Amino acid sequence: MLDLNLNFRYINGLPLYHFQDKKEPLPASYAMVWCMLATSFGRIFTKEDMKEFLFRLAITLHSMNLVENWLIKDHLMGYSVNGMQYVLTLNDIVMHFGIELCDSYDNLDIREKYYDNLLGGIKGAMFVGSLSGFSILNAEKSENEDGISINLAVAKDYLPEITPELIAKAEFFANDLMKFIPADIFESRCDAILVKEKELCARRERISELPVFDINKVPRATIKECLEIIYIPEHANLLFEDAVMFSKEARPLIYLGWLYANDLLDLTGDLPESKEGIPLNYDDYNLENGGVNLNITISDYNIEELSPLLKGLFINTI
Repeated sequence: MLDLNLNFRYINGLPLYHFQDKKEPLPASYAMVWCMLATSFGRIFTKEDMKEFLFRLAITLHSMNLVENWLIKDHLMGYSVNGMQYVLTLNDIVMHFGIELCDSYDNLDIREKYYDNLLGGIKGAMFVGSLSGFSILNAEKSENEDGISINLAVAKDYLPEITPELIAKAEFFANDLMKFIPADIFESRCDAILVKEKELCARRERISELPVFDINKVPRATIKECLEIIYIPEHANLLFEDAVMFSKEARPLIYLGWLYANDLLDLTGDLPESKEGIPLNYDDYNLENGGVNLNITISDYNIEELSPLLKGLFINTI
């Protein structure tokens, strides 16, 4: 049912033992997946991670009255798994300390990025949950002759307004819940977490030394040559003279060519992906008929032919 990189190996407790025994996550584990997707979390490894996770829960699920539920009912919110109804408690969250949902080099997105992607996080959690049979906030799901249809428009109804009052409320919520979590949860972390953190530190160090793309350091003559390879002459000349059109149409393709030329794309899978730590906005490469397929983009726009022009060019580190 669950097709995510959900990892229990860093948990020392029931979620791990249940999964090892039943080959199926606990119901509360599904709720944690939903919440982590919605709050831009990859893993919960530290005391600071836990506090930030609780803070974001109060923001993201403001429509479910988490603070009031905690103060009055001593639980957080209801959720469903395979049609069965459950409630999530603080103990459920605490026993999942060490959970990893994706193997990112950071445990979570920074708070500003979380705010910016608040609606996207809710939609993502609703979509994955709808497909996999678990939910906290329900999407509108229907079946027709073309398959399953999931309408995420309702996500906007749950989107909170980020106000100083809501932030203060979420901070109170997180601080209050942290008082009920035993200190030894954070002080006696398993050896597997410590080993993983050393690996993550090494990955972040490597990422800090990666090159950075700067279109302003590309000679105008090189840009013109790139455009003449990518486009027909008339359109190449138009983009060369129009800064707005160039930024929208040409810059992403030159950037893709730079990634390709400097071995910053992972070409081992079915579809190319940027290597870890390299930014790539896939929305820049939408095909005319919808969707993204970098193999098609690389082929259609002669990206490989840009390599002699862009290899080793403007290689700078942050």
